[in-house]
Amino acid sequence: MEKIYITMLALGILFPLISIAFRLIDGAVEFVEIDFFHLVVGDVDIDFLPLSMNALCMASILFGGISLCLTDMSMLPRHLIAGAAAYLGAVATQTIADYLRAHQAEADIIEGVMLRKCVVCNRIPKDGYGAIVASEKGHSNINLTARSVDGMDLEQGTEVTVQRIEHHVAYVKKTSEETYK
Repeated sequence: MEKIYITMLALGILFPLISIAFRLIDGAVEFVEIDFFHLVVGDVDIDFLPLSMNALCMASILFGGISLCLTDMSMLPRHLIAGAAAYLGAVATQTIADYLRAHQAEADIIEGVMLRKCVVCNRIPKDGYGAIVASEKGHSNINLTARSVDGMDLEQGTEVTVQRIEHHVAYVKKTSEETYK
């Protein structure tokens, strides 16, 4: 049995390392990730049936490692403990991966807005809020609530540059004519 535990431990560690080193596994095994039987708590999505390569590798590491540490116990309790730990580790791994993936997508959108040409679509009154649309040829438009950095009144159609984004509000400044020359 010890050979099986060591093999599980080794595969759980080596498989992600090989995939990082060669970038071959990443796209080749995306079909393995199945997302059902989950519960949404706030902005965290807990997967009760974690079937992804990350979760399976974590389960393999935990099952092999814990079983190897508990070899002095009889087989049934050892496998129950290792199995429960492997399942909880897989659930935690998948939940964390989903959470990070969702927040990375949000960060990419915000970064993308700062690189795009932005135009005021709803007038931004002095020291008030309006809206901008960020557009780029071949991409979708992104609308954001906006406020002027310097408190100036910005009319609809004014080209602006996003200075920063805080709490889903874009703080903008009128684009100077020299920017496009």
